[in-house]
Amino acid sequence: MINFFKKLREDEVKLMYKGPTLVTVLIAGADDRIDNKEIKEAIEFTKLGQSKGKNLMVDFYKEIAETFEHDLKELIHTLPEDA
Repeated sequence: MINFFKKLREDEVKLMYKGPTLVTVLIAGADDRIDNKEIKEAIEFTKLGQSKGKNLMVDFYKEIAETFEHDLKELIHTLPEDA
């Protein structure tokens, strides 16, 4: 766990880790559909954050990148077909 997150409650930490997938779904779904291109771009952005982000964010992206694709697809699967 990132040292900064140790100051947070457990529910806050979970939300921090879930945040990037939620933001991805909100942005990608703004046009009422989430296509594979948008999913791939989000995954690539997460990978890029592991090396190009600010120091604190690099560690965060390294941690979320491990399960990001799975978490994103799982979240999308739980959503209704239409907005």
